[in-house]
This record gives sequence, C-alpha cells and structure tokens, in this order.
Amino acid sequence: MSQQANPAEVYEDFAVRYQFRPFTEDLVERAAPRPGERVLDLACGTGIVARIIAAHIVPNGSVTGLDVSPAMLAVARGRAEAEGIAATWDQGDAAALPYAAGAFDLALCQQGLQYFPDKPAALRELHRVLAPGGRTLVSTWASLDRSPVVAAYNRVAARRLGLAPAAVPFSLTDAGEVRGLLAGAGFTAVEVTAVALTIRYPDLGEFVRRTVQAVAAVVPALATLPLEEVAATARGIEEELVPQVRPYLDGTALRCPMQTHIAVARR
Repeated sequence: MSQQANPAEVYEDFAVRYQFRPFTEDLVERAAPRPGERVLDLACGTGIVARIIAAHIVPNGSVTGLDVSPAMLAVARGRAEAEGIAATWDQGDAAALPYAAGAFDLALCQQGLQYFPDKPAALRELHRVLAPGGRTLVSTWASLDRSPVVAAYNRVAARRLGLAPAAVPFSLTDAGEVRGLLAGAGFTAVEVTAVALTIRYPDLGEFVRRTVQAVAAVVPALATLPLEEVAATARGIEEELVPQVRPYLDGTALRCPMQTHIAVARR
C-alpha cells in the first residue's frame, strides 16, 4: 500500500507557494513592521508570515511562530533554517499562550482564527501578550461566493470525498462578527478591510491533485487508500470541475479570484 503525502509538505509546497504567499505579502505590507519589533505569528502553519516579516524587523527584532501542529512546525523550522531566517517556533494552544503579558509589539494571525475552538479566549490571550499600543492583524476569508473557483471545487469535492474542504476555512466570513470578537477581547480602533487578489495556479490538474492529497492524508476513510485510488479520485473531480471553472482557465493554468477580510486593531 502506498504512503500518502505529508499534508504539511503539500500545504507548504502548493497552498503556501501559490495562494498564501501573495496574501502574506499584502498582509505584511499592511502591518508595516519596524526594525526592532517583537512579532508573533499566531497559528503560523509552516511559517510563511514569520519568514516574510523577519527581514523587516532586523536588526534587534524577533519573530515567534506558534501553532498547534507539530507537523506544520517541523516544516516551518526546516524552511526557516534553509532560508537563513532566525525565528522561534513553539507548539501551543492559542487559548493559553505560553508568553508573558506584553511580550510582543505586533501579532498577526493569517487564516487561523476560524480554526480556534474558543475564539474569544484566543483573542483575549492575544490581547494579553501584546504590549500597550501594540497592534494585531487578523485575516479570515470572505464569503465563499467571493472565491468562485474554491466554491466550485468545494461543491464537487463534497460529493466525491464526502466532506466539504472549505467548510472550516470559510466558517468566519462575517466582517461584523470578526470586528465584534476583537472588540469583545478588549481591542480598540478595530477596522476591517476586504482585500481581493487573483491567485494563479500553473495547472488545474495539479491544483486538484494537491488539494485531494491534503484532504486524503488527514481523513481516516481516505488516508489508507493507495495513491492510485487517490489519483483516480482527483481525476474524477477534475473532469467534473472543468466545465464549472472554464471562465477561469488560461490553457491549463487556473486563475482563482479570492477575497479575504483583514482586521486591524490596537491593544
């Protein structure tokens, strides 16, 4: 029986490379990090926010990434080391951060808040570890209809795989709800902006294969399937998906409009 792909590596090599990096570059620009700042990347995943922001806070700054997943953190550490980036990587719970009050000047959480079981507790903790006057930027996807390619893939995959891959990532799409959560945690001057970018994947087939691999690697009913069966599932999804995303195809390349909300707030 063939072994499934490591979902953390799939996430880094595909989702981060094509989807998250452009949004991260925009997020970091909006954060306007300064040399010497102490930065927290909350729900860091494989560390793309921390790795990009690191160059902006030298000399004397520091960047820390925290995530609940050891597999994601292992990839983050490896990529940071390969890129010559000095960072601290911690495993932990967003609702019980292992840091002192006022430990950070800037905190970013890119597409992580929707995954936290206790969002108010996590944001209270984020407020606690920021220094007075510190700032946070939190991004969460806008409604699924603002990401039509993802919406189409989600419909097809839900039928073929038995679960909707976008259900959790797109579970906190109301800007007013995000604003209320931050205000309820004690943050002030909360502003939420919609940011739309078009992501370009070089090949529709690769987009489907990679996303199916990531799902199959973590779903018990699919995780033990031979790679050949996973590949066959991916081909079926691709065949069904093509007519629905034809307006977004340039040859085999796929244009993927997406919209996120970015909340900016002060401690």
